Amino acid sequence: MPFLENFDRLMFYRMNDLLRDDVEVPRSNCRQQTRCSLVPAKLDLIEKPDAYAVHVDLPGVAKEDIQVHIENGALTVSAERKEELKEEGDLYRYMERRFGSIKRIVSLPEQADQESVKAELVNGVLYLVFAKKAEESSRKQVTIS
Repeated sequence: MPFLENFDRLMFYRMNDLLRDDVEVPRSNCRQQTRCSLVPAKLDLIEKPDAYAVHVDLPGVAKEDIQVHIENGALTVSAERKEELKEEGDLYRYMERRFGSIKRIVSLPEQADQESVKAELVNGVLYLVFAKKAEESSRKQVTIS
């Protein structure tokens, strides 16, 4: 069903545009390549009463292979999933798991305190927590002279 395949691809790119994500999409001829880009990591952005939380799925990625940067209100998560060693004589009948790099950029809410970020990797999920900034009042008292 070519229509559905094209529709899925179109929706994938459109959703990435809407979320302002910068992702590396796997090449279509990945089966012939020894290194391929990962499928974009899934993430959740959660608002709590006093903080924002970001959960990023990074299965099979070691802590030392993850980089997190925050710049101009954007959170960037980069990771490298290294290919496992293949033993001589192994014949892969089917290969879905991808190895290579991933990069996601997500806009943070304005109230997220970028200086207070805490990060932890647990069972292949990167947990980031940003405290909320105190709300500044947009109302100003004007003194009449």
